[in-house]
Amino acid sequence: MSYYGLNVASIRDMQSLERTLEPVLRERRLQRVGADAATIAASAIQLDIRTSKVTQGKLTGESGESSFLLAYITSFVMYFSLIMYGIQVMGAVLEEKSNRIVEVLVSSITPFQLLLGKVVGVAAAGLLQLGIWGGASFYISTYLARRSGAAAAAAGQAAAEGASQGFSMPNISMELIAVILVFFLLGFLLYSALYAAVGAMCTTQQETQQAAQPVTIILALAFIMVFSMINDPSSTLAKSLSFVPFFAPMVIPVRFALAPLPLSEVVGAALATAAGVVAVVWLAGRIYRVGILSYGKRPTLAEMWRWVRTG
Repeated sequence: MSYYGLNVASIRDMQSLERTLEPVLRERRLQRVGADAATIAASAIQLDIRTSKVTQGKLTGESGESSFLLAYITSFVMYFSLIMYGIQVMGAVLEEKSNRIVEVLVSSITPFQLLLGKVVGVAAAGLLQLGIWGGASFYISTYLARRSGAAAAAAGQAAAEGASQGFSMPNISMELIAVILVFFLLGFLLYSALYAAVGAMCTTQQETQQAAQPVTIILALAFIMVFSMINDPSSTLAKSLSFVPFFAPMVIPVRFALAPLPLSEVVGAALATAAGVVAVVWLAGRIYRVGILSYGKRPTLAEMWRWVRTG
């Protein structure tokens, strides 16, 4: 039995559908043969649903397992990329402050320009790396899909049907790569600004590990929330998280990997995240401006609030 749909990655839903349809099929079989106890026992069948993803009215050849794997990999790539490059920015800020290089730099440029240059530089490196990974993945998935399609055509329809029962290569589209790159950039700007502020207000590596915990927890929470909506990417929870700036960089790429989203929803989530980026960068920039020239004890929340209010 085959199932065609936009989202075929929900293993739980497919199992539930199988359990629901099995007794219906059994009853239909019994009605046809007229049914004693032995026939009832013999008619118990194990239903196996073969899932096939449909995108824009066309079969992609992608199974539920491969769709789930693509979403799973996307979530890990986004999480580790954001946290790795964010910590890299924090470490660079702390190193410049510890070596007092920053005192020389701010004599020539403003603290905000220094922060912006650091963030943009690391973001460019991250985008290049993800672009290379995405381009290679797109080429590999397209190449393997063409080879498997040619092999199926040469072997005949029976072979094609048999191949559809197995694992298929995830379909990595250029639209998905574009969504990943856009939301990586937005997420990086947001989280790296926070990590830079943490690095600016600390003087030792041990202090940064403690002070960065709230930022890391927010990012980890976004990563965990992705798995709560992976079975139903169109749920109210998933749609709500898509417009929360701290969660959208994780949620939107994973939802798009499971089932392509309307352009209006993607653009709306991007604009909401961009608004959050502006607010966070403004806040982090004020902390960074004072923190890079402050040494000694780590500031309290009240002191950081005074830094923010300083004109």
